[in-house]
Amino acid sequence: MQRLRRVASRAEKRGLKKTVGSVIFRPRAFVRALFPAFRDVRWVRSSTGKSGLQQRWERAALVIFLRMDPDAYYLLGLHDSARYARAGEFVTPRQLCNLHACLAQAIDPAVRDIVSNKGRFFSFCLEHAIATPEVLTTWHPNGAGFDVQEAAEGCLRRCGETFFKPQQGLCGIGAGILTVRHGQGWSITSGSTRKKLKSWVEVCQYLQYSNEPVIFQPRLRNHRVLARFGEHAVHTVRIATMRLNGDIQPCAAFLKIAAPGAIADNFAAGSIAVHVDMASGRLGRGATKAHSCLPASLTAVPGTGERFAGLTVPHWRESLALARRLHRLLDDFPSLAMDIAVTDDGPVIVEANEIWGSDGFQKASDIGLGRWLLPAYCAEHLRRP
Repeated sequence: MQRLRRVASRAEKRGLKKTVGSVIFRPRAFVRALFPAFRDVRWVRSSTGKSGLQQRWERAALVIFLRMDPDAYYLLGLHDSARYARAGEFVTPRQLCNLHACLAQAIDPAVRDIVSNKGRFFSFCLEHAIATPEVLTTWHPNGAGFDVQEAAEGCLRRCGETFFKPQQGLCGIGAGILTVRHGQGWSITSGSTRKKLKSWVEVCQYLQYSNEPVIFQPRLRNHRVLARFGEHAVHTVRIATMRLNGDIQPCAAFLKIAAPGAIADNFAAGSIAVHVDMASGRLGRGATKAHSCLPASLTAVPGTGERFAGLTVPHWRESLALARRLHRLLDDFPSLAMDIAVTDDGPVIVEANEIWGSDGFQKASDIGLGRWLLPAYCAEHLRRP
């Protein structure tokens, strides 16, 4: 773990701007550690008995000794005494992002673009017969001719309901659902926005928010086992694959159950991360990103009471095989995380992530990545002195 943190720290020191950011990280984070949100302090005081002063000291200690973001104290549940005692096992998203950057610095930009550009990703999967949602059409914010936009309108009218997202968007930002009904016009659902639009021209005006192309795909439907959690969004399983012992191995997974009313299942947007047993696909306990939900404490969806603990992810072996096959085709990457939608017809890869988060895996498994997954990975890829 010490070597991992050193590598993660070294990765952010390249270039003047990054070096300055690295040098001032601890002072800035230390100040943030001393001023947590009052509601967080109050909740932890009521649940653990820790005073505000003790919480501030523990947050500052994480910054000083482990170079952690102070917010990890609440988000990862490190305010629990047993978890705080083993805080060194946990890795923050920032540290994991720096580790990814260090290991992936030699990857050809053209190869990296396959993963980051959703249009290119579809073309790559189509070429290699990898199951992924079709790109029906691409809307361009500027410069597209009228005939192209007219063809896009016709395609989307025939489909009726589609899911759209920026071609290089992250975390579901800018994504939405576009619906058109004969005689009823168009409607868009995106985040908390729900709009009825009279014409395709108004749809194009709405999409002007994006400074990059927006792709449209058929809206996927959940497998009937997962549909019990609602059809407002696709509940995907995230599978992390790594190059270990010279081969690609699926190493960890969690199911993302989208928050009620959400259109995407991003963990940052309030979805539940549910631990998945790698051997059987069986679901365990789950957690949300909110600090008030201690890691691995949920067995059912809050509000609905729909139980997930004990269920098995449908088509689990096929999902593992699909993730492994795609990573073998993109074996320049030392690790990837695939978001896989499980439908009645089988698993479909929605996207692959070069930079994959740590919170969902750690909260759902209740084990820090530094103890559980990263030691073997670092031994494989950090053999350089």
